[in-house]
Amino acid sequence: MALAESVGSAGSLTLIDPTKFMVLGVEISGSHVATTKENEVFGIGTIVHKGATSHVWEIRIEDKTGKLISVCRLTNRIVPVKPEK
Repeated sequence: MALAESVGSAGSLTLIDPTKFMVLGVEISGSHVATTKENEVFGIGTIVHKGATSHVWEIRIEDKTGKLISVCRLTNRIVPVKPEK
């Protein structure tokens, strides 16, 4: 789940202006569907909703052979950065 949250959060950061907005993870869920004996796994994120104030990501965790290990969904809020005083 930590890898999925990192992938989805990084994805949202690439879609916003970080000088004007910040990304806040508000919900994550996942299903672990298999195990792996490989020593590497990869997270592949696909945005399924890109709104002005929210992003929803589907993240697939696969091993290096392409075997599906987990499927996760992450919702991020996109909020304005408060100006410094």
